[in-house]
Amino acid sequence: MQKVPFEVACGPEGRLYIAAEHVTAMLRAVAQSWVVQAEAVGAQAQAPADAEGGSVDGVTLLAAADALTLHADDLDIQLILLRGCIAPE
Repeated sequence: MQKVPFEVACGPEGRLYIAAEHVTAMLRAVAQSWVVQAEAVGAQAQAPADAEGGSVDGVTLLAAADALTLHADDLDIQLILLRGCIAPE
């Protein structure tokens, strides 16, 4: 999986923050890694078992990747809409 660099900032009252564009990039990187794995095992084949002994078929991996990408898209849309509400510094 492609590592997505991001920074964590500490805000008022100790709250932690990550830039939204880094969050959506991370979601897309995870989704892309699932697509690559699904393509490697084939759409109908089972992915290799993980450390806990579980495995997921290619169709499920592709469906999960699509869902994660849709969440990233929705978050991007909301953030674009919010940009108009935020006063410039």
